[in-house]
Amino acid sequence: MNLKKITLSVVALLLLGTSAMHAQTKLLDKLKKFAGPSDELIKMDSKGNYFLEDNGTVFFADNTQQTGVIHFSLDEPTKILFHPADKMKPELVKSKLIHHFILAGKTFYAVTFKESSLAIGKEKSFMEMVNTDINDKFKLFYLRQQNINKEKQFQNTPFILDHAYFVQFQDWEKAHDSQDLTFIPFAKKMSEYVKDCTELSKKISDKEDGYKVSMFGGNANNEVVNRIMQEYNACGK
Repeated sequence: MNLKKITLSVVALLLLGTSAMHAQTKLLDKLKKFAGPSDELIKMDSKGNYFLEDNGTVFFADNTQQTGVIHFSLDEPTKILFHPADKMKPELVKSKLIHHFILAGKTFYAVTFKESSLAIGKEKSFMEMVNTDINDKFKLFYLRQQNINKEKQFQNTPFILDHAYFVQFQDWEKAHDSQDLTFIPFAKKMSEYVKDCTELSKKISDKEDGYKVSMFGGNANNEVVNRIMQEYNACGK
């Protein structure tokens, strides 16, 4: 093989490697976009379990409140391990006894939601409130939940973390997954839910950029729902 052929072969291999790396990067970007935003609050123990832990305040259903260390294990979203500042030992507290708690500057409410693949029995699950006030007419909650990893290619990771956004309008008894049939077709259903805000409803109905979702939009779809929530809650104020 002469020098010219060797040079061409090397160049071809480099181009092939670059193309493969580019394709892999694009795939990883898509997967990251589909999975949702990174979560700086999440920690992992030595066994691969996901949890949140920090000093915080628990607001109980009986209108009392206590400060202390809150440990929120994401494989049990219906309870927390709470160590009050004035007690020697932590205690396990179920969601039915808690109205909400504040952890690392985030507010988590005990939410009743329409059953889905993420549902845990009939108990309320703790979800982070994304909107600013529990009395908002459009409430948006963010659920983090640990599940067993069934993907064979990632056997060294025993658990995965599922994310979901839940919507609850003022007259709804339960929150609904933002990907639920309740919102399909999105333009028709969502524009109807916010019809009292005419300008916003029209943007959604007309599928304007920033107000439409796609089948594999992933985090981009979450951003659309978040934008609609903010505009709807601000409408008329």
